[in-house]
Amino acid sequence: MLKNKTLNIASFLICCILTINILNITSYAQTQTENAQLYSAKLHMDYGYKGYIKGYSSSGYIYVKNLAYDKKVTVHFMYNDTDWSDVSAHYYKTLPNGYEIWKYDTPYTTRVKYQYCGDNYCKFAIKYEVNGNTYWDNNNGNNYYLSQSKHQVELSKSNIGESKFYSSSKDLWFYLKDLGYNKTVRVRVTNDGWATYQDYDCTYHSSYSNGTESWYIDLEENDIDTTSSAASQYVIYYTVNGETYWDNNFGENYYF
Repeated sequence: MLKNKTLNIASFLICCILTINILNITSYAQTQTENAQLYSAKLHMDYGYKGYIKGYSSSGYIYVKNLAYDKKVTVHFMYNDTDWSDVSAHYYKTLPNGYEIWKYDTPYTTRVKYQYCGDNYCKFAIKYEVNGNTYWDNNNGNNYYLSQSKHQVELSKSNIGESKFYSSSKDLWFYLKDLGYNKTVRVRVTNDGWATYQDYDCTYHSSYSNGTESWYIDLEENDIDTTSSAASQYVIYYTVNGETYWDNNFGENYYF
């Protein structure tokens, strides 16, 4: 009897372990789903007198598989370590492959007095509800994290992120996934509606812990006209490992 009881307990424990493992696999699969993925996101800093940070917010794009017309896409976010909030994403555009792009904006938050720059951040995950099912993209259980001190851009489905920033030298900044050491990054510019165009090389600036790099181009140094009466447009392209990736703002191009 004792032997049979011991075997029964052992069998029960094995079943429990298998059940836990199955649940873990299911949970992990949900974080890896192609149904909803972060496309790109960035932190927006609001600077005041002498560079003082007054507040910040974040925005980004989400890549969604169109499983049904009625759907809900939500960003679950926090600006601290205790209070989670939700903000609804909104439909932006349908891509040629049938997937949709949704856009989100988290609300502006005022910087806490005496808060260090490195403490200004937004942590978030994506929730997609459709056909009675819920899909998550929580960066493999780590959530996404935007910080002023570490990086301002998070790229997931996208390989290139555009982030305009005009300093006194009129630099234009971009963020890339680091897919290989040898790479070329260029901006293609037109002032006549693409009847003609010119390509310009970008310059590497720095690398970040989230696997992205920042690159920039000095507009004045390259004599790039951003004040032409014609609408100056540009796109970005990035060649690495024999592949070329384009960012043309979902087919709408970027404007200076």
